[in-house]
Amino acid sequence: MGLLPGYASAGALAPALLLVVRILQSLAVGGEWGGAVLYAVESAPPRRRALYGSFPQIGDGVGFFLATGVFALASLPGHDALISWTWRIPFLLPSLLVITGLLIRSQLEESPEFGEAQKRADQEKESARQIPLVGVIRTAWRPWLLTSGAFLVTVGGFYVIVTFMSVYALDHLHFSEAQVSTAGIFCSLVVIVFTPVSAMLADRFGVRRVTLIGLLSHLLVAFPMFWLADIGTIPGLWAGMGLAMLASTVAYATIGTMITTWFAPRIRYTGLSLSYQLAGARAARTWRNWPARPPARPSSPPRGSPRTPGPTRSCTPGSTPPSPRSGRPCSP
Repeated sequence: MGLLPGYASAGALAPALLLVVRILQSLAVGGEWGGAVLYAVESAPPRRRALYGSFPQIGDGVGFFLATGVFALASLPGHDALISWTWRIPFLLPSLLVITGLLIRSQLEESPEFGEAQKRADQEKESARQIPLVGVIRTAWRPWLLTSGAFLVTVGGFYVIVTFMSVYALDHLHFSEAQVSTAGIFCSLVVIVFTPVSAMLADRFGVRRVTLIGLLSHLLVAFPMFWLADIGTIPGLWAGMGLAMLASTVAYATIGTMITTWFAPRIRYTGLSLSYQLAGARAARTWRNWPARPPARPSSPPRGSPRTPGPTRSCTPGSTPPSPRSGRPCSP
C-alpha cells in the first residue's frame, strides 16, 4: 500500500489499486486472528488456555503501539509532509514483519486437537464433504449469532476508541495529530500490559466470568470516556481513552478462548473468523457514519451587521401582526 501511486499521477487507477489491495488485505485478516487464537488455545495446557489464547491480542497491542509510534514520528515534519509522502512510511516498514511471519507460519503443523478432528472427519465421508460455512449455518447458527453479538461489543468498542475518538479529538476538541497519536500509544500500552493480566485472572477465576465483566464494563465507561476527553487537556484525553481501552482489553483478552468451545473443531475456524469479521464490518460501518463533529448551531449575526430579512406577511390596516412563534395569519 505504501507504494501505490497518488491520484495526481495515476488518476482513477490510484483508488482502484487501493481497493484491490484492501480486498487482499481483508482476505488475509479474515482468517489471521481466528487462526492464531485457535492454534494458541488448542495447543495450550489445560490450565493456561486463556493465557495462551491472549497472545494474539498482545500482538494487537504491540502492533498498535508500533504503528501509532511510527505514525507519530511521520507526523513530526508537519501536516503537509504527512499528506504528501511520510504517510507511506508506516505501510512500508511492516514488510519485514510480514516476511518473518510467513517463514514461521510455513513451518507450523496443525494443532493436536484439530488433527484428531480431521481424522474423525475423514472416517465420516458425509461430514468430510460438508463445507464448513454450511456447517456453521446449519448446525451452529445460535453460537454464531451469540459470537457475533459479543464481538460487536469488543470490536465496536475498539473502533470507538482508536478511530472515532481520534477523529473526535482532532475535529471537535482541536488536539493536534501528534497529541492524538501519543494518546493512541498510551492505549496500546494498556492493551500490552492488561491483556496477559486479564488472561491470568481468567485462568484463575473462570474465562466466562472475566469476559462478562469486561463486556458489561463497556456500559460503565461509555460516558466517562467523553467527560474526561471533553476537559480539553492531554491528561483528560489519555484518561478517557485509556479507561475505555481497559474495559475493551479485559473482554478482548479472553473472549477468543471462551468462544472456541462454542463450535465443533471442524467448523471452529470458520465460525470464529466469520463472527469476528461480520461484527467488525458492522461496527466500522456504524462509526464511520456517525458524525464526529456536532452540527454547528446557528449563531446570531454580529452586532451592527445587516440582518437577512425573513418571510413577511402583509396585513391590512388595523389588523394584529402575526406571531413569529405561532405563524398564525393576521387577525382583525
